[in-house]
Amino acid sequence: MVVYNRGDTVFKSRPFAFIILNKYRDEVCEFCWEKIKLGLVSCPGCQQTKYCSQSCLDAGEKEHQEECQILRSDENQLTELPDQLRLVLRLWVISKNNEKNVAEHGAGISRKWEDLMDHASDLGRDSQEFIQIQFDTFSRCISSTGMPTLEQFRSIYGKILTNSFSLRTDRFSRPEPFGTGVYLLPSLLDHSCIPNCTVVFRGKELHVVATEEIPEGRIDEVAKISYVNSMDDTSTRQAQQLGIWYFKCDCTLCLDKSLDGSKHGVVCDNCGVPSNINVKIWSLIVKCMACGSQISSSRISRYRELFTILERAEEINKLRGDEGEETDKMRMEEMGGMSYEELCEWAVGEMEDVFSERMKGGWLGVFMERGYSPYLSSTMEQILG
Repeated sequence: MVVYNRGDTVFKSRPFAFIILNKYRDEVCEFCWEKIKLGLVSCPGCQQTKYCSQSCLDAGEKEHQEECQILRSDENQLTELPDQLRLVLRLWVISKNNEKNVAEHGAGISRKWEDLMDHASDLGRDSQEFIQIQFDTFSRCISSTGMPTLEQFRSIYGKILTNSFSLRTDRFSRPEPFGTGVYLLPSLLDHSCIPNCTVVFRGKELHVVATEEIPEGRIDEVAKISYVNSMDDTSTRQAQQLGIWYFKCDCTLCLDKSLDGSKHGVVCDNCGVPSNINVKIWSLIVKCMACGSQISSSRISRYRELFTILERAEEINKLRGDEGEETDKMRMEEMGGMSYEELCEWAVGEMEDVFSERMKGGWLGVFMERGYSPYLSSTMEQILG
């Protein structure tokens, strides 16, 4: 029995804790996550949190109150805390206030902060020196009376690494994440390289949306999301899985290594059936696996051109904002003067007659994760039915 069809929202989740990255704190409102345009309002106590209006500052006052007291203490140097450690601070404040026992409910399941996996013993074994350095940095900024123990710190840090999401929103145009958040219910969902759900942000809410039919059963057992980019080859995906989440996926995509080749499929000029193409060799001689005719060299060249542009665009997108506006402009010129969102929209049309359905679906998934579903609404409607 099918419980959720493609395109259905399985459940929604509100952030348990989050931080706006330091470089975006003057651009994104701490309360509503709207883009700050005019009239930036800073917290009068600590001057560290920024809001788009007085009403948002007032609405966020209770949530920010205890953190504000710590931030404005003369003894502390919290303005120098790295982003990840600011999130540790917020989660430590929540833990001290016993909010850790507050559960989030939805789709017949519930989740508390205490339930989240932390891989603390793995971190203690594999990253002891790194965790100690982070703990020492945190200790220099927080008074000793308010400090977590090293064990508590490692658990919080581990839960962030294991369960956090990069924050994006469709409310304004930005392909890269502007923050990091912990959501309780989505942390229940296991990974699959061939998932039946995806994650979409609607403002501060995280929506888990079905991309395939989901059968009857406990939602945390039948619904799957991908923790990694499914377009990567098996060895890359499994290295990420082991390095961050301490597991090795055994889905059908990972077990059948021959499927790595089928990820890159060029559509035959003659019959329209996709055939595998080796993106490392780029041979111009490719025979259709269905009809046996040779695929035109112009089509293969076009496939290579599009593939190279998309790969380079992703690389540029990851570097955006790190080396200043002038460097960003130079990189945009490399992409023909197009912004990332314009390139996404252009690519959807260009790949139509060249990429296989699987290849198109993989890139559309990447675009959606970057927050560009408005640009792809008609295409995604076709895919999601």
